[in-house]
Amino acid sequence: MSLRDSFFYVIGIAFLALAKSKNILLDYTPKSIGMSEIASCIKYDINIAERWLHQLQVYTHTDNYLHGKNVLELGPGSDLGIGIYLLSKGCSQYTACNIMDLMKSTPNSFYEQFFEKLESIKSEVSIDFLKRQLIETKAGNPSLLNFKVSNDFDIVSAVGESTVDLVFSQSAFELFDNINATIS
Repeated sequence: MSLRDSFFYVIGIAFLALAKSKNILLDYTPKSIGMSEIASCIKYDINIAERWLHQLQVYTHTDNYLHGKNVLELGPGSDLGIGIYLLSKGCSQYTACNIMDLMKSTPNSFYEQFFEKLESIKSEVSIDFLKRQLIETKAGNPSLLNFKVSNDFDIVSAVGESTVDLVFSQSAFELFDNINATIS
């Protein structure tokens, strides 16, 4: 290994250590839970959504800012639990955009247990209503719970020129080749 290669190797290790330190200090938690751990996945989804809603409340100084808003989530991960949860909290429409078709790999048992959890915590919206939205989405029909696949993350092509009031993302920006184009 040349001196130059050794230098870049050491610098790479240093940047990885800095990134890990930042993630620990800022409480960043990418979802590293497998779908076989359904209860943990459900807890993760609800915790992430609650953290977003808390920050939204701090920023807007209102408890019901989510109500009636159209939400776009970039890179929803392994399931649509966050979207279902946000609908249960009063958002009017949720759309997720991802580069992979997560709907193919999420077991029905996840959603069954997710709805049971929502029933236990007193969802603001009817569980039957939420179930219908998921059924429509799985059938490829428009609903208030939407999932779009875009291999190049061209959000306008995937979602259309609809109104989006809030954009959420937990761990998607590291996947974008061109962050400025994605944001614009």
